[in-house]
Amino acid sequence: MIKALAFATAMLATPLAAQESAEMLALLEAHCMPKVQSDAAVNPPLEPASEGIADSLLDGQPGRAWTAANPAIALFDYEGAPSCGVFGAGVPQAEFFAAIDGWIDGMGMVEAPREGDTRRFLADAGDGEVAMLFAMTAPGQNVAVLNALRLPANDWTNSILGGN
Repeated sequence: MIKALAFATAMLATPLAAQESAEMLALLEAHCMPKVQSDAAVNPPLEPASEGIADSLLDGQPGRAWTAANPAIALFDYEGAPSCGVFGAGVPQAEFFAAIDGWIDGMGMVEAPREGDTRRFLADAGDGEVAMLFAMTAPGQNVAVLNALRLPANDWTNSILGGN
């Protein structure tokens, strides 16, 4: 999260309106959820992010990053891992979570118990795996991150989803 905060301060970000929170969710739905759910390739029609931005978002892991039309929003994809995410600078926490509340219902995901400023959502991905979405903010910094990944189901995920 420290590198993400450094990235946020490095960007020329203005406070985002509700449509930008929606843009983050649209990028996640169009590019990350297909990767997490079915290993679809992430290849958006966006400009590649600068090396510095990509390094900050990927935190030393192999992958790629792109900058959205709004330069305060970036999409990142981890190479060789079922994980992908969207970063936004200038995103007020309350607005961000309100946008997620409206979006998550249509995604068929169940919310896990909250942990501080992080919300987690789960869906059965089949074959003993789950799709998990982390929605994180840094209060006072107006930074938001959505990170979707696929991982093996376990007792905790099964209890959230109502399985055995």
